[in-house]
Amino acid sequence: MIYKKKILLVGTVFLAIAMLLGVFAFLVSTGSFSIGSYHTGTTGEKGSTTSYTFRSTTTYQQPGDKEMTTSSYSMNLGWLSLGSLQITSTTISPYIVINGSNVTLSISANNAENVWASITKPDSSQENLTLTNNAGTFFTNTTLLDRYNVTFYANDTSGNMVSSSEDYFESFRAVTFNFTVIGSVGTGVDSSWELIYRNAVVESSSSSTGDHSVVIPDTTADLRFKDETQRLQVTLEDINVTLENNKQFGVEKHPRVTGYLATYAVDNPDNYSFTNATVKIYYDDLTASITSESNLQLHMCDNYDYAGRSCSETWIDSSASQDTSNDYFEYNVSSFSGFSIKQYVTPPGGDGAGGGGASSGSVSGCGTGYEMVNGTCVKIREIPGQLFDITFTLDDYLIQSSDELTAVVTFESFGVEPTPINLTFTILDEFGTAYAVDNDFIVVTTEEVLRKKFEALYLSEGEYVIVLDTLYNVNVSDKFRQEFEIGEERGISLWIWIIGGGIVVGGLIIWLIYWIIKRKKKKTYKARIEEPASFKGKVSHILRKGRIRHKKLKRR
Repeated sequence: MIYKKKILLVGTVFLAIAMLLGVFAFLVSTGSFSIGSYHTGTTGEKGSTTSYTFRSTTTYQQPGDKEMTTSSYSMNLGWLSLGSLQITSTTISPYIVINGSNVTLSISANNAENVWASITKPDSSQENLTLTNNAGTFFTNTTLLDRYNVTFYANDTSGNMVSSSEDYFESFRAVTFNFTVIGSVGTGVDSSWELIYRNAVVESSSSSTGDHSVVIPDTTADLRFKDETQRLQVTLEDINVTLENNKQFGVEKHPRVTGYLATYAVDNPDNYSFTNATVKIYYDDLTASITSESNLQLHMCDNYDYAGRSCSETWIDSSASQDTSNDYFEYNVSSFSGFSIKQYVTPPGGDGAGGGGASSGSVSGCGTGYEMVNGTCVKIREIPGQLFDITFTLDDYLIQSSDELTAVVTFESFGVEPTPINLTFTILDEFGTAYAVDNDFIVVTTEEVLRKKFEALYLSEGEYVIVLDTLYNVNVSDKFRQEFEIGEERGISLWIWIIGGGIVVGGLIIWLIYWIIKRKKKKTYKARIEEPASFKGKVSHILRKGRIRHKKLKRR
């Protein structure tokens, strides 16, 4: 009986297990992992990376399945280096120095533990200089003249090392370089300049008087002259600073030629010697007047009078290259002249070349609102309400005291709207120091003349410059300069010397004539009282006889 019960219990348990298997799937899981290692890198290092593969396997059985089912999943995880040892940039500044001056060496390197530079000097000796990554370090041992070759290095904690290509700088003796940037009147004007070597600016300065004197390395380099507006830039290549010392060069913005947006002029009166020259003119200040940059051209006048601000020939297209992203024209030249920016406007239905395909109702062959100018269809310009020509002069340029200083500003308007103008007068001495600033205001409708006196102004004897800045139409500005001198009136002094000298010379002539006449009269009188010897003898004989006879009479 007991045995039967056991059999019944086993059977019941077996039946229960079978029922559970009918409801739930039987799950068996296992996992497998595989690991691989690889490396990557750059010069001087074996490439490496690290990769790990994880595999998961799941085995299960659904009710009624006769066999187990297995699904596998895999995932690769890789660890790549954050950056291999690499030099990304190096810098030497400047490329030329006065011997004994400092040179800055800089390096930027990825994953570097140490960075340094090896310098080979002109005498072939070498010197290593420890650098700081992403920073500049001075190299001071530049007393030897000539070329210093520089190679940059970097290493990492694994002992890997990389190097840069060789670069160099040069050391020269010092020279004082003098020059003057002049305007059309032949005197210095507000200007700036740059010394360029290997396309890098080595030295730069500015001067309100146009006189520049700088101590620079004695070598051959490029000079870049800039006018007061900084929009006219002229670069002369391969200038020997010793041979081309103490010269003048002209860069100036001139009153625009009729029909053009702006006019600039360049002059080389002392004949700087150069291998190549480039004129660059920016037009970013003309955006309000430009309809389309594609319609702009840089014209030039081969025979331009710098002093007279005039062109005696026809303006022609220079075919200069144009950078519309940075708003400038650039033109390679061998000589200098005047340059003007021209804007052409393409007529509706035309190609802008002018003359081709006349449109109906247009005698000139251009579209309505356009006219033919020098074979080109140009939009007929409507005169704006505000348009000015401004001139600035002084009553006298040589005065005896500052209270005699009178500035004359002439405004000529072709418009019809009253225009307010702000004026600022600044007086500078010969060194560019500002002595006085005076502001004024005027509203011009047709034509006006402003005579400006400077009250409570005291200036000692010397040479000065008065600068006039005008601002009108919100953002239109002009600058004018005039030189004057306080001192003795040279004209009066000259007349005094002339008159005084005339009096002295005249007196000497009169005295000489008088002396000659007097001497001549004296000789004549003397000749009259002196008789011949025979006559004198006869007289003496007569006198002697008279005396003897007189004596005899007395004796009687």
